[in-house]
Amino acid sequence: LLQPNVTLKGQYLESARREVRLTADDPDALKNIRNAGAANLTMSLPISRLGGLGGRRKAGAKREGGFSPLQPIRSVFGKMQDIQTTFSFDRGATLSRVVGDAGSAFKTGFSEVTSADLERISGSNATANRRYSTRASTAFRPSNAMTIDIRGDHSLSFADLSFGQRRTEKIQWPDVQGRWVDLHRLLRLDQALTSLTVRSSYSHIMDEDGPVDAAVERTIETDTFGPILGWDFVFRNGVRASLASSLTRASTIDARVYGVTRDKQTTNSDLRITKTFPAAKGIRFPFTRKTVRLPNDLNLNFTCNVMGDRQVVSRSGERQYTESDTKGLKVGSGTTYNFSRAITGGFNFEYRQNDDRKLGIKRRGITIDFNAAFSF
Repeated sequence: LLQPNVTLKGQYLESARREVRLTADDPDALKNIRNAGAANLTMSLPISRLGGLGGRRKAGAKREGGFSPLQPIRSVFGKMQDIQTTFSFDRGATLSRVVGDAGSAFKTGFSEVTSADLERISGSNATANRRYSTRASTAFRPSNAMTIDIRGDHSLSFADLSFGQRRTEKIQWPDVQGRWVDLHRLLRLDQALTSLTVRSSYSHIMDEDGPVDAAVERTIETDTFGPILGWDFVFRNGVRASLASSLTRASTIDARVYGVTRDKQTTNSDLRITKTFPAAKGIRFPFTRKTVRLPNDLNLNFTCNVMGDRQVVSRSGERQYTESDTKGLKVGSGTTYNFSRAITGGFNFEYRQNDDRKLGIKRRGITIDFNAAFSF
């Protein structure tokens, strides 16, 4: 029913290069060793079968009228895909400047325990790490044109270092992505467009880091709307356009610096337009009625990007201040043309501007690029 799939992979490596021996007294058999192990379990939870819950009737049974309490459950789960889950565990350990046999347990890759025959020489260092990860994903389709992807991730990792054990936990939930295709039919834009797609997504990530036996030292919470709304147009005249705007907000709390919070906001708006002039149809310029025919296809593109980045620092009992505040603009265009099967050329132009509002400094630049590629 769940169709579980388990994979195991272990690795053991040792290095006895001359660089390992630092002094003349070091034994010739001195080496560095390390291992790694990974275990993965994937399975599918068939929640789509709940769409048929209570839907079957026994032979000869009459169909009763009225509302069934199971109807909303069948309606929702009938439009969902099975939940795909992944559980994984991976670990690793390293030992430097050792002599002897590491032991069968260490060589499997799934243990950091070494045999009694292994001897650690002066200056030897040992590190170990392990991580537990869980991922689940599904999709909900309210209609044939609309799809909502839902995903959740969780990871917990430990690192045993020379200065102590560290713990890192990361939770990504919710993580939702939505798409609505063939929207031009609903808006009755069939005469101008062959395709219109709207997309949007949102994710929330919480990241914590600190020692294993103490309180959390650093917490980062990130909300990403990427994009808030994204539009993909395909016009009947061959023009393709993509317009998207995204927003990311991150809040960092560092317990090592009492009462300090850093809030960062990043915005990004992007416009891309491409047009391909087929060689068979040619090009008709606005200032002439004649059609210019070329031996090969001509590709044109235009891009415009507006970005912003602002970080504010807040301290308990003090006024907040702006640590950084920048705005950016990039406008570019490009042309590519295949002169022949062996020669390809292009022209690119880009204008960029960066405005540092905190320092009051503006930087501008222009790039003009001619390129050619020859195949022989």
